[in-house]
Amino acid sequence: MAVLTDQARQDEWAEFMRWASSRGEVIGGSKQVVRQVFDDLDDGFNTNAATINAWISLPGRTQISTAHKAYIAARVLLRRYADGA
Repeated sequence: MAVLTDQARQDEWAEFMRWASSRGEVIGGSKQVVRQVFDDLDDGFNTNAATINAWISLPGRTQISTAHKAYIAARVLLRRYADGA
């Protein structure tokens, strides 16, 4: 799976900034720092896709689509960290 386009990264960054603002959250870095985090994570997911996929035991690794595994991974991350876990 390819990295996000620059526009997709920009859109996701902007959505995050709106979400954080709507919650009154203080972000610990500048807008540029937050954008770099988006870029770095996207690059990291791309570079480590095979390793991440290897975390999934068989038969799930081969029977579940990449899109579904990505959605599940996103849900797990949100559940673990969104509420400060």
